[in-house]
Amino acid sequence: MAWYFAGNIIPILIAIIRSPVFTRYFTPAEYGYYSLTTITFALLSIVLFTSLSSCIWRFYNKYKSNNNLSGFYTLLLIFYSASIAILLVTSLIWIRLSNDDVITSLVRLCFWQFTTAELITIFLIILKLEEKAALYNIINSLKVFISFALLYILTFRLGQRVEALVLSSAVVNSVILFILIASSIKYLRFSFKSVSKAEIKEFISYGGVSVFVKLGLLVLMFSDRYVIKIFDDFSNVGIYNQVYNLGQISLATLAAVFFSAVSPKLNRELESNISRTSKLIRKYLKLYLLYMLPLTVYLSLFAREVAFVMLGREFRSGYNIIPYIMISSFISGITMFHDVHLKFSNKLRTISAGVLIAVLTNIILNFIFIPFLGYKWAAITTLISYLVMFLYYSKKVTFSYFRYKSNTDQLRLMAIVLIIQVAADLTVRKVLMIDIGLALTIIEGTVFLLICMGITNAWFRNLIFRIFTVNKPA
Repeated sequence: MAWYFAGNIIPILIAIIRSPVFTRYFTPAEYGYYSLTTITFALLSIVLFTSLSSCIWRFYNKYKSNNNLSGFYTLLLIFYSASIAILLVTSLIWIRLSNDDVITSLVRLCFWQFTTAELITIFLIILKLEEKAALYNIINSLKVFISFALLYILTFRLGQRVEALVLSSAVVNSVILFILIASSIKYLRFSFKSVSKAEIKEFISYGGVSVFVKLGLLVLMFSDRYVIKIFDDFSNVGIYNQVYNLGQISLATLAAVFFSAVSPKLNRELESNISRTSKLIRKYLKLYLLYMLPLTVYLSLFAREVAFVMLGREFRSGYNIIPYIMISSFISGITMFHDVHLKFSNKLRTISAGVLIAVLTNIILNFIFIPFLGYKWAAITTLISYLVMFLYYSKKVTFSYFRYKSNTDQLRLMAIVLIIQVAADLTVRKVLMIDIGLALTIIEGTVFLLICMGITNAWFRNLIFRIFTVNKPA
């Protein structure tokens, strides 16, 4: 956990810096163009490339134990080449049909960015599975840092507009990809003779379900932008997208760090003996709740201050949807535990059904509420949809976090502490009508976090005790 968190400090900090800087540089309309184009490519990438990532997670250890990595790499090469060809044809058709110069430019750059990014993802997943956390961290941090530096040059030095967001990533991806291929070429072996029809069928079968699930989750996250565009304009699409991204660069990023740390061990245990993994999942879920629940509450409680710091003036009007976005990100992280357990239990239809129910719920609610109540209701409908998916999965898994009294007691204690803190803050701000300002809010949030950790975390209590305890000589 420490290694992966250390490796993600730079990406997290850059994401935190990038939002307030560039929401003051680009207009909401520009972010609207950028959002819809990149989301469309993300949807296409889910359809075309997700099966590769999912199959690596699922089958890499199996092929490695059977000494058939050459066949495994050959399968990846076949599916990746086919995916690039389809994405290229789709991009050319889009460019041909488009009458907007900004969209045309973004489509060209997105094809370059996404094809290189997906191949880098393949390399990084293998590094994760091999538990080479240090190398993974270096590559990931360099990729984000250099992209940000290049983006700064392209915008503030060369005066480029929103296309620079994609161009900077595409250029850096190409350089890193060249280095990765050159450094690993001697280890890569391909053998078409080692690939059987049964293995291709296995890839297609498992990958197809993964594509459906990932596509559904992406539609759940981003389809509301299209609905907003139908009933509103590009500016509100841009505002909503950037406010929503605050959840992605905070809670969602931390959840990704958490799962990067636990996935290698958890996947091995699920592959070898799934019947014994319930205890391990409960252990990881307990850690997730202890660390992520307070952050969810505090980022929601101080939504106005978060928007003031992280967003430009034109984007801050969406601050009141931040709590819904943060809670959605928190619930999404919990469903990852259900998802991985169901996958290795071969309950792929259950996973697909849960995603389909959530997506349909989200789309229906969006068309009901957004036309009459505005784009901000998209955040509420997304939260409702995540809750529906969580409840559905909870009834299908065989493990229960709340089965053990120690877990329930600790979570109840944390909930009481958080409720008291929220009540105290709202009393000062809403009842007494005292505006304590940004500086005091930061101090308040820090104190709240330390209190919560001190009461609910034994390791933290022991650390504080050691710091402030003076050992007297015998």
